[in-house]
Amino acid sequence: MKQILILSILTISLYACSTTQKRGAVTYNEGGAIKSGQGKLYCDKPRKNYATELDAKVKGELSSLSTSPANLIEAGLTQKVVELSDYSSSGLDLDLLLFRICEMSINRGFSEETTKNLIELAIKTWDTEKKKKQY
Repeated sequence: MKQILILSILTISLYACSTTQKRGAVTYNEGGAIKSGQGKLYCDKPRKNYATELDAKVKGELSSLSTSPANLIEAGLTQKVVELSDYSSSGLDLDLLLFRICEMSINRGFSEETTKNLIELAIKTWDTEKKKKQY
């Protein structure tokens, strides 16, 4: 059950992070690479309305990773997710973290594999920290 939930969240996050809303005419080859045209990637904001202070806190924490060298991103992300898990009692959910990871991924030009790894790491870390706080 847990694996299905994680896979569902991962699939939705990757889809939301890579879709286009008719922001350009694009045709793709069989491998998924752009064959012709141009498109624009965007990240769908979570449907839940977050308090401005909480959204700003998450954005600030994850934005600090945007200047980190690529080899330190995963360690930094783990630390930030652990710190931000304290805000779950204030209503923070994983969707806002995944949205900000999506933004960072697009802004830094991460590959699909790197983005997937960061999303999986955030989900795993968030889940671990939530379990610790339940006991």
